[in-house]
Order: sequence, then C-alpha cells, then structure tokens
Amino acid sequence: MKFNELKEQSVHDIERVLATSRDEVRELRFAVVIRQEKKVRDIRKKRKLIAQSLTLLTQKSKEANNK
Repeated sequence: MKFNELKEQSVHDIERVLATSRDEVRELRFAVVIRQEKKVRDIRKKRKLIAQSLTLLTQKSKEANNK
C-alpha cells in the first residue's frame, strides 16, 4: 500500500492496516528463522508501512484535538 493511499483512509482503516501489518511482520520473522522465507526485505517494507501508519494516526489525532 502506498503512503498516498493510506492518507485517504479513515482512522479505523489505518488501525486495521496497522494490525495486519504487525501480524505479517511477526509471521515473516518466524518464516525467516525457520528458513521458509528468503525475502528479508519484505520485513523492512512492512515495518516502514507500520511507521507510516503510526505517523498518520498521530497526525489525525492532533488534527481532531485542534478542531
């Protein structure tokens, strides 16, 4: 998911994306450890998506508090 697509979503949708991304990172880490997965870069991409989601949630909560 692109950052621009993420910006357009509601807070509930962003939280859902955040939860699924965290689950996927956990599963990818286990897959790498038991050598089922060789694409370690996927973990980095998911962690970046998690960071972007958290940033958007913070921004949206600050905007809601200011209004």
